[in-house]
Amino acid sequence: MKMKIVPVLASFISTLFFIPVFGQGASGIKAPDKVREKEDFHLYLLIGGSNMLVKNTFTNAERKTDSRIFLFDSGGEWVSAEDHIKSLDGKAEHEDGTGPSISFARTVLAAKKGKMIGLVNCAEEDSDLADWMKDGKYYAGAVEKTRLAMKTGVIKGILWHQANAEMKKAAPLTYAEDIGRIAGDLRKDLNSPDFHPIPFVGGKLVAYPYDKEKDQFKELNDTLQKTFRDTDRSGLVESKGLKDSGDGIRFDAESMGELGRRYAEAMLYLEGKQPPPVEKKKLEGKKK
Repeated sequence: MKMKIVPVLASFISTLFFIPVFGQGASGIKAPDKVREKEDFHLYLLIGGSNMLVKNTFTNAERKTDSRIFLFDSGGEWVSAEDHIKSLDGKAEHEDGTGPSISFARTVLAAKKGKMIGLVNCAEEDSDLADWMKDGKYYAGAVEKTRLAMKTGVIKGILWHQANAEMKKAAPLTYAEDIGRIAGDLRKDLNSPDFHPIPFVGGKLVAYPYDKEKDQFKELNDTLQKTFRDTDRSGLVESKGLKDSGDGIRFDAESMGELGRRYAEAMLYLEGKQPPPVEKKKLEGKKK
């Protein structure tokens, strides 16, 4: 006797055998194996210029980074921070710089038990502010890459830092207003609710508080501080005490750890979390 399968039952059986498993979406983006729930994978977008890409130097202790930190690469795959650091062996001056991101992630993790951190670094060396405006060269790519990453996790914040020769000629008020537009556009395009926007944390430029002649970004830093203070769920990280690399624009590798911790403390505050106590190295700004 032949068995008849009614259409509804056939449809149910077909669906049963093709239920997608979390971690592998229709786009082919796979979550890290350690991630069990999408809500537990917290993502952070990094944009801007060279200070988000400073070449890192890692001590032996720092090389043993937390296995819950992942980097979203250009191929749309999640790579553990551990594996990334190991891949730097043999490369000149650790050419694949991660800026303050890994130190940032370590500090955030200490306040988020049971979570994983995903870093989506879209920064571009020597990019101009115009490149990050909605019609700029890098904006659409950053949004697209972040949306792909969001298929496996939840976006929790945006980190921004800009540093290049353009800054010396920037009109402070116009520059600060453009930063506000970038924050607003990114929040909208990443589906951030208006009543509770994604936290947006920026960083001040190199500061020389004890040398007025060299402190060329004072007016810009002061204007940025006012803009960020007046923007909902935004924070600006202080740069005092951090060393520059000699060009008066980029921070050096030694300062990246402290800068990352400062970003994390600001982000955790905006997320309503208590930053963990950390042991901070004393960093002295260069003086003449």
